[in-house]
Amino acid sequence: MTHIRHSEKVLVMRVFLSVLLLIFSLQSWTMADDIRDFEIEGMSIGDSLLDHFKVKTIKSARKYKYKNDNFYSIDIWSNKFNQYSAIQFHLKKNDKKYIIQGLSGTLIFGKLGIYDSKSQFECKNKKKLIMNSVSSLFPNADVQSFDDVNSDDGYGQKALRSETYYILDFGEVWIQCVTWGKITKKKENLYDNLRFTLLTPGFIKFMNSL
Repeated sequence: MTHIRHSEKVLVMRVFLSVLLLIFSLQSWTMADDIRDFEIEGMSIGDSLLDHFKVKTIKSARKYKYKNDNFYSIDIWSNKFNQYSAIQFHLKKNDKKYIIQGLSGTLIFGKLGIYDSKSQFECKNKKKLIMNSVSSLFPNADVQSFDDVNSDDGYGQKALRSETYYILDFGEVWIQCVTWGKITKKKENLYDNLRFTLLTPGFIKFMNSL
């Protein structure tokens, strides 16, 4: 899970409105039969990022490298987004067209670096709303859910992760919620957050090979 820090250009959205917009957009997926038919902020897998952002914006975005560098990821924060605070894009190495191999929208909860017990409740509730919509679209999906309290964060704090994965023939849909402990959140300047992710089989295979 990517940490969301103060050094980013944080665009704080109204989370309740964001989820309503997301659920509304999910309703249009009823006839979709390919992961490329789905959109996050008007962008789909298979699109070129150049259709949505300037090269300067793409190259200046925060970049994440993998052990195997066939793919990489970037985070973009933009006031163009209506539903999310940021979107992470997964891209192929040396692809000058910047074709999207996967994308993940992020909703944030609470205040930066300040512990709020309500964040856990709010994040899990929004996750349930999204899950209800996704489940109705894919009743036959292989659904895997995990709730994990992870204390291996360097500060002896607990981070609660609630994750659900929809395994489909044409890709995967991930819904992940993470809320941080008091000390960790303050020292690392983090937001509690929910991530909604769409991935192609090719990128999933790459991730599984790492």
